[in-house]
Amino acid sequence: NAKLSGAIFPSGDGSYVTVKLSNITNGLYNVRKLNLLADYQNKVAGIHIIQSENPISFGADFHFDTKDLNVQLKTKDFYPVQVLNSSAYKNKLKKLQDLILNTDSIVKINFQDMTYDYISDTVIKLPASLFPGTAEIDFSLYGDETHLELSKFNAQGQNILANMNFDYIFKDYRLSGLF
Repeated sequence: NAKLSGAIFPSGDGSYVTVKLSNITNGLYNVRKLNLLADYQNKVAGIHIIQSENPISFGADFHFDTKDLNVQLKTKDFYPVQVLNSSAYKNKLKKLQDLILNTDSIVKINFQDMTYDYISDTVIKLPASLFPGTAEIDFSLYGDETHLELSKFNAQGQNILANMNFDYIFKDYRLSGLF
């Protein structure tokens, strides 16, 4: 099912469309429920997921005057299989059933200067079906077109204990950190 509503104005400013999807399938995958908002205001076009049931927030905005694209994903105790499933890949997805994702990630790209930067604070909880004895991976990273810094990486579980951090400079292929 798909329901559309909204308003499109001749000047474009203030225009918006909401799309409510439920039980959408293409034969392989099924999206249970997803609500989207697309809007345009003051030379900024955006698309956002609006969820009341699932702990996920996604948004992307393009600023036509500066040529900036900003994309953000936030999740809190998010089980990806709750949103997307597949009858064709049922057994493979069953392994992901208890996978939990917590993230606050942002990517910014400027298409005028061809520059970008990103930042992510993420925790992934891997169930025993994916990693023997379960594991939790916790990392923070940020960077831009010149370098990547993994300021924190911890993997902890019954069968793993790992920590590291590093900085990598692309131009000189320079890597430094603690492994």
